[in-house]
Amino acid sequence: MMTLSRLFSSCFALFICAQLFGADAPTPVAPAAAPKGQAPATPTVSPKGQALAAAEAPAAKASDTDCLSLFGWLLGRQSGASELNLTPDELKLVTANFVLGCEGKDAPVDPRKVGPSMQDFLQARFEAYSADMTKKMEKEAQANKEAAKAFFTKLASDKKITKTPSGLYYEILAAGKAPKPTPQDMVEVNYSGKLINGSVFDSSYDRGEPAIFSLEGIIPGAREGLQLIGEGGKIRLYIPSDLGYGDRDIPGIPPGSALIFEFELLKVNPPELIIETDQVNVQAVPMPTASNAATPQASPAKPAAAK
Repeated sequence: MMTLSRLFSSCFALFICAQLFGADAPTPVAPAAAPKGQAPATPTVSPKGQALAAAEAPAAKASDTDCLSLFGWLLGRQSGASELNLTPDELKLVTANFVLGCEGKDAPVDPRKVGPSMQDFLQARFEAYSADMTKKMEKEAQANKEAAKAFFTKLASDKKITKTPSGLYYEILAAGKAPKPTPQDMVEVNYSGKLINGSVFDSSYDRGEPAIFSLEGIIPGAREGLQLIGEGGKIRLYIPSDLGYGDRDIPGIPPGSALIFEFELLKVNPPELIIETDQVNVQAVPMPTASNAATPQASPAKPAAAK
């Protein structure tokens, strides 16, 4: 939730740098095609070296128009204005005076006289927005939990599905072999995650590379389920919201949602986790810790999440 102090923060530069330079690691460079009539040359650069070369390659220069468009969007997005529920007329008033400030012109009113009232006004708007979002999230979470209850009731009659004491449902598709991971282990997996309506919210298959993460850092249902298979194993997990993201509202996963994960356990404590100065492209499943998963939070409206 946006705070009033953040509205007046002068740290836009830090945010912009994070947005511009904190993107996903680049795709490794492909070898050049061989001349016609000549056999392709065998690449001599390792995949890790190719990834490093791609990371060091200069990015294509964007147009001034695109740069200014992004800058304007960032200012609007991070200003907190989306949480004020501005009417069209109010938004016009704000943007018109934003232009005055950019042009170096005098303030339309005396900041010393109006400033305290402005802060009270903004605080009241923020609080109203927060209360409204909380009510909406609670209502949405309750509806999703009711849908999940019906889903799990039907699932319980499936003889292929097993339920653990915690409430996790699972189906082992391939048992794998030793070793099985413990909560302290790192694992390398391929996985896909979807809602019970079939909507996919994340997939390492779509990204084209497996994920590496610690079992200690993921949601309880996934942590419990991954310990049931060994290397080479595959499991489908049906995770109730209290073992998942709880009532949090995060991109692609509404509050109170039950989840369906399918994991393929490739390695336990993969050797590439040995710390190297040139290590790149290590990705982690975007799952919150158990403590975060259980904390309801009202989130502002978000643009479509980009992978």
